[in-house]
Amino acid sequence: MTLRPFARSPIVAPIATLLAALMLAPAAQAAKFTYHGDLMDGGAPANGTYDLRVRAFAQPGDAKALSEAIELPGVLLADGRFSTELDLPEDADGITWVEVAVRKSGSGADYETLGDPQPLAKANSTCPGAWALDGNSGAPAGSFLGFVDNTQPLVLKANNNTVATFTPRGTVSNYGDAPGVVLGSSANVASGIGATVGGGGSTRAASGAVCSICNNNASGEFSTVSGGTGNTASGGSSTVGGGKLNTASNSTSTVSGGMNNMASAANSTVGGGYGNTAASNDSTVSGGNTNTASGGFSTVSGGTFNRALANSSTVSGGYTNIANSDYSTVIGGYGNTAGGADSTVGGGRSNCAGGAASWAGGTGAKIRPGTGLGSPGYGCFDVANSGDADGDEGTFVWADNTAPLTSTGPNQFLIRADGGVGINTSKFGAAVNLRGSELMIKNNGYDGNTDVTLLNSTNRGYLMASIPGTGGAAGDFYVTETDARTATVGFTNRFRIDAAGTTFVVGGAVGNLSDARLKKNVAEIAAPLDTLLALHGQVFEYIDPVASMNPPGQRMGFIAQDVQKAIPQWVKPTGPDGYLAVTPIGFEALAVEAIRDLKAESDVRIEQLEAENAALRSDNAAMRASLETLDARLAKLETRQGK
Repeated sequence: MTLRPFARSPIVAPIATLLAALMLAPAAQAAKFTYHGDLMDGGAPANGTYDLRVRAFAQPGDAKALSEAIELPGVLLADGRFSTELDLPEDADGITWVEVAVRKSGSGADYETLGDPQPLAKANSTCPGAWALDGNSGAPAGSFLGFVDNTQPLVLKANNNTVATFTPRGTVSNYGDAPGVVLGSSANVASGIGATVGGGGSTRAASGAVCSICNNNASGEFSTVSGGTGNTASGGSSTVGGGKLNTASNSTSTVSGGMNNMASAANSTVGGGYGNTAASNDSTVSGGNTNTASGGFSTVSGGTFNRALANSSTVSGGYTNIANSDYSTVIGGYGNTAGGADSTVGGGRSNCAGGAASWAGGTGAKIRPGTGLGSPGYGCFDVANSGDADGDEGTFVWADNTAPLTSTGPNQFLIRADGGVGINTSKFGAAVNLRGSELMIKNNGYDGNTDVTLLNSTNRGYLMASIPGTGGAAGDFYVTETDARTATVGFTNRFRIDAAGTTFVVGGAVGNLSDARLKKNVAEIAAPLDTLLALHGQVFEYIDPVASMNPPGQRMGFIAQDVQKAIPQWVKPTGPDGYLAVTPIGFEALAVEAIRDLKAESDVRIEQLEAENAALRSDNAAMRASLETLDARLAKLETRQGK
């Protein structure tokens, strides 16, 4: 068997030419050295006994040695390593050049010289360019540990396991130096130019099983994996700070830590947590669990199963929330969807801000989305769209915890609060109580029904209430004049309306302002009797009493189309369907003038009848006188005839 030095053949491979003359290191005595070596035989670490021969020279290339060769027979090697002591002569200038040769013990073969002689400086007890095991001193400027003539990596080991690898990556035309640096497990890889793995990684799992995904890998140019296990930084200048099974796969993307997180777009960031994804340029997931920011510049701050799907959309936290239109925001809560552009869900549960620039909050606040809504999420999945692209834009809905409240059009302001609404006050016992306003809706405590007070700036107005008393029944509706916002109902009532819609004057007087100073263009009503007689009263029932806001059953009144023919100004279209409503303001005046016309006609007829009656009486008197004359003549005639 032939042994050769590493420089000539890989058959014999002492590390770094036997680590600078087989790592000659000084012992306690000035001329005694501990001789360490690492020998490869046939491509494998040498095992067994080998003979070593060491010769010392004053200068490299000298034919004559300073002394006889020192032979070290039977040096035991285990896994290629050995250690032995020897004395070397010292040259006058303090530098001795050492030649090393080796052969297999008992082989009878010639010694095989391992490379050229190496210098050994006795003055500082080390070889020039070598590193002593007990520390170096006096190293010349520019000293370094490594290679100058090849591109193989510099490897450091501990317990025969690689713990650091420094690999030249750049070239003169491509970034210059820019080495790849790997610390930690021997399975870690920094294959990109200027890439770094700072540590971590492993070859086996905690169970001891071989683990193929436990290493860290920095494969992008200037990418970094600081530590952890199973992490990958494959984008240029991407970073994984640590954690487990995280990936930064696009340029300047970052995963700071956590587990199973991915920053897959340029400038995207995942701060930590578990299973989070920043999938669009400049998107951010700060943390939490299974969150996704897939819109450009989108953000998920935390929580669980949240998604910011559109450009500049934001989900601040909570659970299963979605912001899926540009500039939309869900502040938090559960199962909310901000589906319209610039829409906001303030929090709460199962809310849908489906319209553009809409706002929803509370529980079950539903603003109808437009036809182009993407993923409806839990908030909008049961809400019909508005039929147009913008949904119910500009609408505000806040709903309490009783039932969903859904918008019916754009630019609405809807609030439902079963426990009461207070504006400028927190002390109230009613459904709605407004202070500093011309409207107050409250409960006076009579039977649990709501009162509505309409007030002007002087606190004078009308209170509408549903209360028992004053001859009515519970549920009757009353209107009363009041002088203050806290007036008691019951002693100044003007009228009440019962369940059948009948109006009763309870007290005082009901009327409209009628002062002559408030009126102009005053004129007589033309043909009032004819106008009144042109109206036709009918008996009827409403097809849908609820929709018409009237009680069920037979009613008596006018048909709007008939009234419109006689008095057009009394008929007005109402609601989006254009149904006609009769508003007979001034009916009393028309009735009075019609009666006046009827009386005038009656007076003329009476005068005519009285004249006719007088003539008949005169004729009757003349006829009676004629009869009396005839009767007298008849009596005389009968006397003459002897009767």
